[in-house]
Amino acid sequence: MMNWIAALQAMGASKPRKQQLFCAKASLPPDTFAIVRLTWYRRGKPISAEEFSVEHEENESVEALMMLTREALKSGADVSILSCCDPEDLGIE
Repeated sequence: MMNWIAALQAMGASKPRKQQLFCAKASLPPDTFAIVRLTWYRRGKPISAEEFSVEHEENESVEALMMLTREALKSGADVSILSCCDPEDLGIE
C-alpha cells in the first residue's frame, strides 16, 4: 500500500524537512525584547537567514513576536528566538 513512498525514496526524493523552533531566555540590551533569526529553505537546504530585534512596546511585544513566529513557521522557516522572558511566558512549551 505504501510502495509509492519507497519508490520516491529510491528515486532520490528527500523526506519532508522538519521545521525547528528554538526559544531561550537571555540577557539582552535594555530596549530589546527579543532577537529573532529566521532561516529559509528551498528543497531542504538553507538559502537565506534574517536576524532582527523586537523592541519593548507596552503590551504589544509578546503579541508581535508570536504573530511573527506563527507566520514564519507557516511559510516554512525555522525560527530561533532569544528573549528576556522564559519561553513559557511567551506560550512556547
